[in-house]
Amino acid sequence: MEGRIVIFTNCLQMFPSPAMEKTAAFYQSIGFIAVPYLEAKEPHICLYKDRIEIVLTQSNQEFVFEDIDRRWIAVGKSSKTY
Repeated sequence: MEGRIVIFTNCLQMFPSPAMEKTAAFYQSIGFIAVPYLEAKEPHICLYKDRIEIVLTQSNQEFVFEDIDRRWIAVGKSSKTY
């Protein structure tokens, strides 16, 4: 792939963020349009630019997502001391 330019034409990515509004402001500063859904059951902000969509979700240092096999996976810090 050396010397080749790769261009993403479509992209949907979810980013957990402890400060959604601050994160959205950064993306707006680089040309994204922010559409907030802060009153939704699960508050989030959608960011759009060209054919790219980013969904910011509120993070309390844990992120839960569904994998390709439809299993729910949680990632985050443990409060336990080992």
